[in-house]
Amino acid sequence: MPVVVEDINVFVKHLSEFIGNINEKESEEFAKGQLTQFLYDTFYHNKNKINTKGRIDLAIYEDKTPIVIIECKRPKPNDPDMISLGNLNAKAFHELILYYLRERIEHGNTNIKHLIATNMYEWFVFDEKDFDRIFFGNTTLKKDYETFARENKNTDHFYKSIAKVFLEKEKPQFEFAHFGFKKLQETT
Repeated sequence: MPVVVEDINVFVKHLSEFIGNINEKESEEFAKGQLTQFLYDTFYHNKNKINTKGRIDLAIYEDKTPIVIIECKRPKPNDPDMISLGNLNAKAFHELILYYLRERIEHGNTNIKHLIATNMYEWFVFDEKDFDRIFFGNTTLKKDYETFARENKNTDHFYKSIAKVFLEKEKPQFEFAHFGFKKLQETT
């Protein structure tokens, strides 16, 4: 479907508003509200539902099934929980792995298309095919997840003892889209 000038103008208008509303002093919940509004205003109004699912910060739904999983961190500079170009092995990525495995293993969701980690300034967009190949396709990681889920351990155990260790050991390679709005905010 071709992009029309009106769609570009709507996107630019709402992107400018979104960037202008980023507030580093507010909570993650505030950031999720801003992000939801931006997504509805630009892409998903009258098309898809955007909401949480269990512990997933935000999901974009098709019918009643999440097709995009979003991990949203508050816009805090140098937050060690947020991934960066130099370090994907951070809590935000561990959370995406957990949510992805939970959706695939416990809910049988094969409709996920993308996974996103953002702190409003930085955006990392991953293709589900990499998560399927690297995480869901790894029998050891799946067994570790299933043991974690069965024993009802807290999520910190998964992040620090399973996901972090897996990433350190396996050093998987990902292709992803990255874009940042910090410099745009400084010019508005």
